[in-house]
Amino acid sequence: MKTQKKNRTLLLLLVFAVNFISWSFLKPHPEKKFIHGTGYPALFTPGDKDNDDPVVDTGDVWLSKIPVSDTNPAAKNVFVQKIKGDNAHILIIAQYLKTEISERYLAINDNGSKIVFRDDGSGADKIADDGLYTAKIKTDVNEFKKIVSAKNNQLRFTKQRPLKFVGREIIYPVINAQASEVDIKKFDDNEAVPVTDLDAVTADHSILKDHSLMITDLSVVEDPNQTWNSCDQTGNVDGAWTFKTLMKNLASTDPSNLATDAQVSDFVLNWLNTWTVVKTINQEKVPARPNVTTKIIQPWLDRSFEAGAPNGQLDMRFAPFKLLAIVNRVDLRAGGNINAGEGRFIFCLINSSCTDKEEFNVIFEYGVPKSGCSDIQAYAQQWFDLSNLTLGSVEYNEALQNITDQFTLCGTSPSKPNQSSLNKLRTNEVALAPPSHIWELREFLISGGTHLLQETTVQKEPAVKYNAKVDNANVRRLKRFADKNQAAIKNNTYTVPKKFQRNAFLGGHAFTRTPPAGNLVPQVHHWDGTTSSFPLSFITDDTVRHLFSLNTCSGCHGGETQTGFTHVDPVFFGTQATLSGFLTGNAGRIGSFDFDNDNTNGIMTVEDAAGRPASAPEFRGFNDLERRAIDLENLVNATCGSPLQIKEMLMFKPLNMTH
Repeated sequence: MKTQKKNRTLLLLLVFAVNFISWSFLKPHPEKKFIHGTGYPALFTPGDKDNDDPVVDTGDVWLSKIPVSDTNPAAKNVFVQKIKGDNAHILIIAQYLKTEISERYLAINDNGSKIVFRDDGSGADKIADDGLYTAKIKTDVNEFKKIVSAKNNQLRFTKQRPLKFVGREIIYPVINAQASEVDIKKFDDNEAVPVTDLDAVTADHSILKDHSLMITDLSVVEDPNQTWNSCDQTGNVDGAWTFKTLMKNLASTDPSNLATDAQVSDFVLNWLNTWTVVKTINQEKVPARPNVTTKIIQPWLDRSFEAGAPNGQLDMRFAPFKLLAIVNRVDLRAGGNINAGEGRFIFCLINSSCTDKEEFNVIFEYGVPKSGCSDIQAYAQQWFDLSNLTLGSVEYNEALQNITDQFTLCGTSPSKPNQSSLNKLRTNEVALAPPSHIWELREFLISGGTHLLQETTVQKEPAVKYNAKVDNANVRRLKRFADKNQAAIKNNTYTVPKKFQRNAFLGGHAFTRTPPAGNLVPQVHHWDGTTSSFPLSFITDDTVRHLFSLNTCSGCHGGETQTGFTHVDPVFFGTQATLSGFLTGNAGRIGSFDFDNDNTNGIMTVEDAAGRPASAPEFRGFNDLERRAIDLENLVNATCGSPLQIKEMLMFKPLNMTH
């Protein structure tokens, strides 16, 4: 009996000891400290009892098993901290909301090396489970201070304050340049200091925009060495940027045996004929638009036959398409240095009499087959370096072709259909529309089976019936999807599935209805449920409604951005394409309305397309080329493996959208 009692006592003591040790190890810090005047948490600040000892990572072997993920959320803030007595390492601390990440560890792949950030209160991490993830990296601290000081000076002496973006939207007000500086004195005192906004650059980006991001200058897109004028029959029909050459590379299955003229004709005719018949895509009926025959196919065949082509074969010399723009979309890269985003070519249709443009754009969207920090950064640097050359010069155009050849040529992506880097081919047109005058957007992929362009579902847009804006079963299902996925929509980590609740959901095509834009909200085109009078079909969260609509093809080409259908406007030969206000910050065409009535501030201000909240509709600002310029400059200016490059990786959030 005494033995049992003794054992029971020992057991109780053991349980108490285990609980005490566990509580002591995991308990939260007794007081929350903040860097004065910033609201940022202070880690290892002077006065902390263990601040006197150099921080040494435990080097636990099991950390190497933490998997690298390309879906980590973007950090809210990033801090750097000097380690006392150590000029060869630095601490990087990433702050996350617990609603976004619950794991104690996250890993990133930085230039081939894995870095594990931990929030377990061990090693370099101060407190467990406080949302502050810490990693110790090797770096020359003195060199880091020189770089930071130079950036501080750039911010301090600029007269232009940088715009700050969250997603695609400008945050009001623009941030104060001096608030972005890193406090070197606090850093030297071993305090954690924020570097969150350090790389919010302030330079004039006008040259970067038209040299390296959205190239529409006629000296490039109508360069006779690289392009072809099908009306005048001038230029180089086999130039690198012609409709013929791009289609020939898509139609080829082997770079050593490119498609013949007859095969290219068959490839293009098969694509054009998709508009001649009714299709069912993911159970949505996609009506025919037979005007494709009278406006494109037959006139093209007639001109080809008259010039000596075999009957029924298209001669690519008469391809009725004009190059509008060459576009760098490195901003669409995935997280984790998996790829380098996209490169794009945008063409518009020219009418059969060669007198005017048609409202019909064709967009070739190529994935860029680059991975790893060094390769992606080197690729981005090539685009950036174009800003140092004279736009449209022989040197510039040759350098640009060296870039575009990396994704346009057959053989650049051997594992993809036809060894092509094409992600998709998209169209946005009203030229083929029936009298109802509805703009339609379609998407095409290269089929791995037929090796031809095959029409497919659009991305992130449900079938047209789900946007009826009446209280019915379909709109109720849209509301349920939006409400069920609120967090993912706000974080832009969602997809629109082919099926939702056992019903076909993703659209086979997209419509943008008239009017696309204008100051008569909410008549402009947008996605919505119904009004609050119908709670079963009313999307309750205003932000969710807007972001979901913005991410659809039709919403982005309509009222959510005040865009008159096209972001790059179709024009005839000899005229430079104009751009949407969403891209430039200044109102575009077809009724686009800048709600701040200021064409000098570089901000396209848009009232919520659904007029929400009803009491005081929200206004949002856009200037996407400015956002892309900041992204490109930050990407090329952060050395791979450096603290600032790691910061960029931690804060980078893939757009997860196509526009």
